[in-house]
Amino acid sequence: MLLEMSTWMILPIGIILVSGIGARWIKPSDRMTAIMFFFAAGVLIAALCTEVIPQAMTRQRTPAFVLGFTIGVVLMWLMRSLFSPPQEKIANPNRTITLGSILNIGISLMINGLLVGIAFAIPNASGLVMIFTLAVKAVLIGSGLAQVLFRNGKPMITVMIMLIAFSAVAYGGSVLGWLLVLTDAEAITAIACATAAAIMLWVVFEELMVEGHARGTRRSDSLSFFVGCGAAIWLSMRLVDAVGQ
Repeated sequence: MLLEMSTWMILPIGIILVSGIGARWIKPSDRMTAIMFFFAAGVLIAALCTEVIPQAMTRQRTPAFVLGFTIGVVLMWLMRSLFSPPQEKIANPNRTITLGSILNIGISLMINGLLVGIAFAIPNASGLVMIFTLAVKAVLIGSGLAQVLFRNGKPMITVMIMLIAFSAVAYGGSVLGWLLVLTDAEAITAIACATAAAIMLWVVFEELMVEGHARGTRRSDSLSFFVGCGAAIWLSMRLVDAVGQ
């Protein structure tokens, strides 16, 4: 299981690196960026409903779920209060990388990696759905982070070091998630899933959709959201059918 998970983790890690390098020459328009944000929001919502919440509920540990969800909300609220840029700076082409944004990206990747590890360690769970979710986020993180760094005059080597560091965080999270299930720590796993659920909801409504709307709102935004949601649900259903056979 660990080897299989590590093999599949090559995909999102490779996407982070490739999209980051490609950002040196490829700069998507605001419209395309907004579509990508809403597509990613749809994917996260689908993964939350089909994978994360069910994994937390099957453990039937209500206090652990409440505790984990509360931890996730408080953590993201503190991050937003202490580090997030004011509303007028969202989508500002001259923004810089701050400590808050680095912590935000790191926590997000750690949580996604954690969910990948949990999904691969549980029999009949759809680990590939979480890989797909992480891969979609990897495009946004890799290209978005690299564009800001390049715009601020950072050399390629600096960009690569940061991208590799974030990739290591994602992989470390996946190993941690795998170990949680391996040790049969049901309460801790339930807390981790609930915390991840709260953080994923926060990322969707306080980051992805906010960033998308900051670039203008069109009908294609809603369409891309439902396409992303439908794609993740379809993938989950196909994997469940494959496991059942």
